[in-house]
Amino acid sequence: MSLPLLDDTAPPAWLRDGGASWAPGTLQRDAFYASVEKLAALPGFLHVARAAARGVLDFLADTPMATRVVRDMPMYLLLVCCMHLHHRRDPDDPRSGITLARLRQLYSRGGTRSYAADTHLRDMLAWARLRGLLQPAPGAADRRVRRLEPGAPMLTMFQRWLQAFHQTGVVRLPAGLVHDGLPLPVLASEVVSDRVAAYAHDGFTPTERYPVIQQLMQVRHGYHVYLAMVAALPDDGAPATVPLSVSALATRFEVARGTVRHALALAQQQGLLQHDSPAGVVHLRPDFIALTRSWMALELGWMNGIMRAAAHRLQAAAAG
Repeated sequence: MSLPLLDDTAPPAWLRDGGASWAPGTLQRDAFYASVEKLAALPGFLHVARAAARGVLDFLADTPMATRVVRDMPMYLLLVCCMHLHHRRDPDDPRSGITLARLRQLYSRGGTRSYAADTHLRDMLAWARLRGLLQPAPGAADRRVRRLEPGAPMLTMFQRWLQAFHQTGVVRLPAGLVHDGLPLPVLASEVVSDRVAAYAHDGFTPTERYPVIQQLMQVRHGYHVYLAMVAALPDDGAPATVPLSVSALATRFEVARGTVRHALALAQQQGLLQHDSPAGVVHLRPDFIALTRSWMALELGWMNGIMRAAAHRLQAAAAG
């Protein structure tokens, strides 16, 4: 199903200059949030939101490394920052790109550093290298600078992440930017870099107006428990009773059942649902439907916009 506000190939109006050179004010917040409200109010929106939730969950099921990464917020932040630093590196500067010094500098902006102290940064870099997500960059002129670059597994992981949105119709990508069903690595790098740039230069995080979603994201797999309920929503958006097996979700996400119960308890405390464990169901409240319309409209509108803008820039660069 295609929705009018997502059925476009031009850069979004709320991104100044299409994000060509990100500076403070590139993200036009008022225009962006106005587009989110319009999208959330469309009658067929929950169908798209449900399909997108299923797409993201399928991506996690098909990409075990992603499952490991997304349940660890500091690790996720490290990898997206690494993608940004590598993509925006200066080829003429041997100290540019993924280095511990550059990560420290990026993490110090806007309070991000609170997610990882210096020792933690080093440990995460070592973990990512052992698993092939990062690898030594060739040709370093200064051996004192240990520059890294994304490995093939990390690039593929982010390509598949974009594919989840592409396949569910959140954005139509030009054929030239898709190969064998996967968005090209350069497109994945461009989109991830824009997400980091929005934070670094405009202080924007998608959850800035959604504290409940932020809380769920900080609980191990809490957000994915939430997506599992979104994936079960009825089309009409009415409050619903949907089946939910704690054991099945724990197995699916490779966590303890107590972890799933903790996420459900958090959502219940916020008045979003009532978990009936003996019956194996959750009763979704009107506030759950309202939050989901608004939040999923923001997440999908945001991804649609920055993917369109990135695709437009890459096509323009290729055309000379």
